[in-house]
Formats: sequence, C-alpha cells, structure tokens
Amino acid sequence: MSSNDIPPSGPALTHSATSTTEFYVTQTVGKIGRDSSVTLTYRVDSIQLTSQRDTSKMHYSSNDLRDRMNDEFREFNIILGKDFTVRASKYGDLDTMLDVSQITAGLLAPVPDSTRNQPRIRQLATRQAEEVANAYVMRVLVHNPTRALVTDTTWRDSSDVNLNVAAGLSFPVHIAASETVRGLEKRGDRVLAVLEDNTTTTPRKRAFQEGPTTATIQNFVATSHSVVHIEDTTGLLFYRAMQEKRNFTLTIESKEQPGEKRTVTQNGSENLVTEILE
Repeated sequence: MSSNDIPPSGPALTHSATSTTEFYVTQTVGKIGRDSSVTLTYRVDSIQLTSQRDTSKMHYSSNDLRDRMNDEFREFNIILGKDFTVRASKYGDLDTMLDVSQITAGLLAPVPDSTRNQPRIRQLATRQAEEVANAYVMRVLVHNPTRALVTDTTWRDSSDVNLNVAAGLSFPVHIAASETVRGLEKRGDRVLAVLEDNTTTTPRKRAFQEGPTTATIQNFVATSHSVVHIEDTTGLLFYRAMQEKRNFTLTIESKEQPGEKRTVTQNGSENLVTEILE
C-alpha cells in the first residue's frame, strides 16, 4: 500500500507499506450435525511475518525462540499451539465459536490470581480470545453456495452502500458481485467444485459537498477476484487464491478560497492464498 497526501500548505506526506504473512493451521473435522453443520478444531502451528512501513521493518518467526519470548509479538504467540473449536454451517459460514478456553487461559496467564477468576475479567478474556481465533478461522472457511453446483452457473448480486475513503468522509458506491461455477474436478478420492468470484465497486457520485468544502474522487478502482476449490460433499475449503485492489485520488477543495485544496492518493493491493497440505 502506498499513499501520498498533499496538504494546502507544507510538504507532501508520503507513506508506503508492504506485509507478507504465512501461517500453517491444522484442521480437524469433528461431528457433523443433523442440520449438516460441521464441528471443526483448529491449531495454528507456525507463523512467519515480514512487514515494512516506510523505514520501519519488522520480522517475526514462531520458530525463533527470541520472538516467542518477546512481548512485542504477544498477539501471535498467544494463539500458537492452542486448539480452538468452531461450528460451521452447511454452507461453510462460521456459526459459533464453541471452545476458545486454551487461548483464554493464555490471555489470563499474566493476570494476578485475585483478578483472574472474576467473572467479568474471564468474560472479557473469552471475548478477546474469540476475536483472536476469528482472525485466523475466517481465512480458512469459505462460503458454499446454497444452490446446486452446476458448471457455468452464475449468480449475481448488487448493493448500494456508503464507503469510507477518509476520516469522516464517505462516498455512495455500487457493489456488483458475481460467482460462477467453473467446473468439477477429481482430486484423489475428492470431488472439488471450482468457483470464480468477482466483485467490483464503482462510485455513484464523484463530487460531494461537505460544508465549506467540495470533495471529489477520481481514478477509483476497487476490485476483488478469487478462485476457490471446495469439496463438493462437505463445502470445506481446499484451495483459495484471492487478489484485491483499491486505488483512488481524493481532492478536498475549499469553496471559500478556490485553489486551496488537499489531495490524497492511495494505491493498495492484497494477495491471499489458502491451501490444504496433506
């Protein structure tokens, strides 16, 4: 991601940031309910992170004992090697966090005994543990279409929402999404459905009057494309490759003093790959 902020006066503020995260998760399939929901147990086995923001760099490896003992990386260390259990609906959506007790215990470990057993403190720790687990599980769960997976079938959906582009400023946009079944393929004893998803966001309004200023948005790009392989019988994710892009130029100009303006340019992208290793 890169951004360039040119204020009405003073030098431009330029920022750039890149980040790569790789983590390995063990998934265990448990009980299948009468409603076809599935109980899944996960354990994050290892994490590798490299990031750079302007001149600041950070590297984390769960294989490095110094990183495992460093409180700066507590958000990663708190989940390593701990099991947590969720229930997914028959459509692959997260239904319920069933058990995050191991993560909760890790969060409460440094808390004094006199405080640790207070119901409110345990409730807060459990809620935080669910948020930590959710950040990982949502990357390995995938929504399974509610219709039959017939090759070349396409579903479309659209909506109009307000998209935040700056602090206190949002633009009305139109979101168009489509999902197409590209086919079924055989992988060993599995049958996989191959789905392609595309989402495109376009501004419904490019100029916006806000008090004494006029905000204009240009060069707007917001797209998401993914190819997903899921098990045809269970809906569980086998492979996903996703790419997202978001670029825009925002200009805020004073009505009272024409020519006095602020211009913000932002370019960002994210690539995500999730794959079952056997």
